[in-house]
Amino acid sequence: MRFETISLDFPNSVELTEFLEKKYFKTSNFHFAEDAKKLLIDSIGSIIEGKNFNGFVTIKQIANDNLYSLLTSDLSTSKITSKMISNFEKDSVYISRIKSVGKNNPIGFK
Repeated sequence: MRFETISLDFPNSVELTEFLEKKYFKTSNFHFAEDAKKLLIDSIGSIIEGKNFNGFVTIKQIANDNLYSLLTSDLSTSKITSKMISNFEKDSVYISRIKSVGKNNPIGFK
C-alpha cells in the first residue's frame, strides 16, 4: 500500500461569504448589499488567518449569530447593509472572541 500526501485548499473569504449568503441568508430571504459583503469578507479573512479557525463550524456560527441578530431586530427590508451587521466587523469584540477561542474552548465556556 502506498500513501501520498494530498493538499487541499480551504475556500477563501470571498468564497466563504458567497457560501454563507447562499446557504444561510437566501433561505431566510435576505441578501447582502456590497458594503455588507465587503465587511464579511474582511471579517472572515481575519478569522481564517487565526490559529483557532475551526472551518465550517466557525462559518456556521457566524451565520447563525448574524441571522439571530437580524431576525430579532426591527427590519423593514431584506437587503442587509454593513450598518445592520456592524457588530461583526473584523475589529469587533465578536470577531476578536471568535479568533481567540479554539475547538476545546467554545464561546461562553471555560
